[in-house]
Amino acid sequence: DDTFLVGRPRVESFIDHIRARGISKRFIVYSRADFIVDNRDLLAPLREAGVIDVIVGLEAVNDRDLEAWNKHSTAEVNALCVQFLREADIHLTALFMIGVDATVQDFRDLESWIDRNKIDVFTLSVFLPIPGTPAYDAYRDRLTATDISRWDFLHLVLEPGNLPRWRFYYEMVRLYSRMLRKKPKNLLLAFPWLYRRVHGLERAKRV
Repeated sequence: DDTFLVGRPRVESFIDHIRARGISKRFIVYSRADFIVDNRDLLAPLREAGVIDVIVGLEAVNDRDLEAWNKHSTAEVNALCVQFLREADIHLTALFMIGVDATVQDFRDLESWIDRNKIDVFTLSVFLPIPGTPAYDAYRDRLTATDISRWDFLHLVLEPGNLPRWRFYYEMVRLYSRMLRKKPKNLLLAFPWLYRRVHGLERAKRV
């Protein structure tokens, strides 16, 4: 499920069934930040049930961008989400969206927020307007690519408003490089073949 922690009764039912059946598994699930904050009391039972990592679309670290993207959340909620997951001993994978009008200062503010909240693993997506949404009509005149293979939230399909394209990409790579330098093991997750080799799984597979 793209958003597993979406309704409290459903989550409570999941926890009850895991307990009743004595299932011992580890789970990685998606959630919104506001669900985590509004249902803090469910985090410990979820951890007990085997949830070890929650992937959360924080998207932005300031209210301006969150409001512009109609996120119905706030920067304060994002910070509390990070805090509550850490206190429950549940790992966080944070998802952020970079707006095409981002400035160098916006990248630095995101970097500072990540450092301040001690986020170890995160992903960066590039904003793109999805056809059929109001955003597509609003940004249609700035489209620079129509090849669907580039509409992957990793490539710029709009002309950046404040940075040259090379600088926009440089700032993204710079942030990722900091994450890998601080937590080199994340490099193994980025390259599965290397992870398998380090853990001897390649040899085991051949045997």
